[in-house]
This record gives sequence, structure tokens and C-alpha cells, in this order.
Amino acid sequence: MNEEFSLAPSREHRLELADGRELAVAEFGEPTGVPVVFFAGAASSRSMNAFGTSARERHVRMLTFDRPGLGDSTPHAAKSLTSVAADLADVLEQLELIQPYALANSQGAPFALAAAGQGMFRRTALVSPADEVAHEAVRSQLPADVASFVESVHTDPHGITSFLSAFDPDRMFEFVMSGASRSDAPVFGNERFRQLFRRSLEEALGSGGAGYAQDTVLASSRWPVAVPRDGSLDIWFGSDDTAHSPDLGATLSGRFGGERRIVDGVGGSLLWVRTGQILDQLMT
Repeated sequence: MNEEFSLAPSREHRLELADGRELAVAEFGEPTGVPVVFFAGAASSRSMNAFGTSARERHVRMLTFDRPGLGDSTPHAAKSLTSVAADLADVLEQLELIQPYALANSQGAPFALAAAGQGMFRRTALVSPADEVAHEAVRSQLPADVASFVESVHTDPHGITSFLSAFDPDRMFEFVMSGASRSDAPVFGNERFRQLFRRSLEEALGSGGAGYAQDTVLASSRWPVAVPRDGSLDIWFGSDDTAHSPDLGATLSGRFGGERRIVDGVGGSLLWVRTGQILDQLMT
């Protein structure tokens, strides 16, 4: 892994939302840099980032945040994809940011799409995004165990929520690493990256797994989002990625009109392998 990703943010905020809740936000890079909002994956806090050598060279100001119920952000019993988008719109207004770029990884993808659908971003890149597994065209391609899980989200949401809420940082770390391909070893086996990921999990799940459970139920249900088909969406997958989409985003890109880009020889670690290439395409 050539990148040296930041283990600590440059600045942090606790911003009060309209209903009195707080959203924890972190920033990496100079305050005058090009703003890029990063949507981290499952059970990940604001510490998780893609701010390394490539982002520094491109003068990126990367903003990350704890979704409600994760880390230091106040839980929200009625959390939805659209409510998180509304929270983020409030934050961007407070920070006086107009149409930043958006970069989303894994389970962060549906939350990014919901915000993009409201015209919040200049351009959006989904990298190794979780697919909309509840959509019939995707669901029909899923392995039996994943299809069964998606069915249970619909038929037994309380049971699934209880099961997911029991995840702790160690269990989540092993779950993610066990789904990685061999070609991800340069990143996922890198001690600095593992330290970053573990810290993120410990922060996000420090008060329990309820927020993660909410996010996973939302991501595993139908996504009530509509994104303008205006060429402002890119969807990136590694050819070895077997964890995020059964067809490497072919259905996803067809539905949302995104330009699909497949990179050979890498799996779910794509974001941290091709950071510079992804940022260059995003910020064109």
C-alpha cells in the first residue's frame, strides 16, 4: 500500500441539528482545500477516511461524519436514508459548503445516493458500493444465504435488528476481513490500515451496535432514492470483489445511470489502492 492514510483528523465538530440532535464531523486536510464528503462503510466512524498522499497532493479537504447512532452522533429512532441526507444538508449549511464532491464506500453508498438525489453534490463516486440487495433484479442473483438474510430483514426486522445489534468491534473486524479477496492483502494486511479500521469500529460501536443495525436494515431494504441521470455519478468496482454486488454493479449503474468502472486485480480495497485515480475522475 503506497498511501499513508491519516489516523487522526485535522479538525472535529459537534454540530447541533434542527431537532436538537448532534452530528459528529471530522475534517482531514486544509480548510481551504477542495471539499469532498466521505461516506464510510458499515459500522465505521468519522475516523475512517481515504485521506492519504493522493488526497494531500490534490489539496482535498475531506469531511467525514458519524451517522446517527454511531460514534458520537446522537441516535435517531426514525433514521432513514432521507433523514440522514437532511442531517447532512444541515451540516453543510452550517459549514457554508455548497455542492461539495461526494465519495462513498460500501454501506455508505445508499446514504450518499439519497443525498445526491437532493442535488447536494457536484459529483458523486461510489467505490465498492453495497448493492441494493432488496431490488428484485439484484436479489435474484444473490447467494442463498444472503438472499435469506434479505428476506429476514423484510419478514423479521426485529429479530434481525437484535442479531445485528450484538456485533462488537472484534466481530465486525473479522466479518469484514473474512470477506476480502487475496488481492486485498496489500491494504487489509497493512498494519496502519488495520489500526485505522479498528479505531473506527471501536468508536462507532463504542455504545453498542444499534446504529449499525439500523444502517444495515436500511441498506438491505428498498432504497427510496432517485438520482438525476446527468453524468454526475461514477461507480467503481474491483474485479475480485465478491462481497458488495453479485454483478459488480451492472444493475446498479443501469438503474441510476452511473458510469461503471471495473479495475482488475483488486477487490473491496479498491478505494485505498486507486485513491488518486478515483479522486481525479471525481473532481474533473
